[in-house]
Amino acid sequence: MPVTLTIDFIGLQALVIDKNELLVLMVGAGAHHHGGHHGSTMPAHVPRLVTELSSVALGSGSFPPTELVAVPRSRAELAVWDIAGYELTVKGQAERPSSLQFYSGQRKADVRSPRTKGEADDVSWIPDMETVCGSGRLKPELLGEDPPRELVTGRARLTGGTITPGRFARVDGDPRSTPWFSFEPEGEVPYIQAIADVVRYTFKTDDVDVTLSLRPLSGASEREEPLEIVVPRERQDEVTFTLTNFPSDVSALDPAGHFDAFYDLLAEQVKERRRPSPVGGFQAPDPFFCSQARFTG
Repeated sequence: MPVTLTIDFIGLQALVIDKNELLVLMVGAGAHHHGGHHGSTMPAHVPRLVTELSSVALGSGSFPPTELVAVPRSRAELAVWDIAGYELTVKGQAERPSSLQFYSGQRKADVRSPRTKGEADDVSWIPDMETVCGSGRLKPELLGEDPPRELVTGRARLTGGTITPGRFARVDGDPRSTPWFSFEPEGEVPYIQAIADVVRYTFKTDDVDVTLSLRPLSGASEREEPLEIVVPRERQDEVTFTLTNFPSDVSALDPAGHFDAFYDLLAEQVKERRRPSPVGGFQAPDPFFCSQARFTG
């Protein structure tokens, strides 16, 4: 029976999605001041990988968690790894590449929030930088062996699975609402839609174990061999990891949000007056903090 691996991506992350792979950049945003049109200062963001401790094998050859966190009112414990300076892959995928599956064109451009499951699975709910500001190509150095650490603190490269929005941004966590966000200042064509704040990667494998590999980005660590996190098949046939990228100091959240950080990743610089950020409309009076955005490589 295949093992199903799910990785939920949450937080300030830049995504490149094509038929060959999913590339996710953990945006640093903490090494310098981002003025932006909001005049906001970005606190440091830290990428962390999380799963239930019972899902993984600890011991010889396995990368030990950075910390263990008890789940309130439960016997479960969470294993947490600080993966700053690493690139995450699934062992064996590079040797057996297969196409990445995702849904595009399932909704019309004027549909602002999902009405059906087909529409909800469309990757267009992840804001597209080309649509937001007219420029979406990443700086080439962000894709190299040693990306600037002030811009990118970690990466993930995955193939052979399925990408869908896993959850939509809410107002005060209200599960009944799927609010719209307007990117302001608006361009010639208004860009208003719901926003996915979880991107879900699902991958099925017949391998004996599921192994996540963490390769140090050049200059980030003295270790040369990839670190491994092993999920033994006998533990369960489904396992979920969450890869987050949030500020290390949540009290430093700026009400303007952190979308400005994405503009530093663009190969073609965008004038400050053409740097929209998502702002809640009448259905969503609150701003949105750590969004994701789609780019081209």
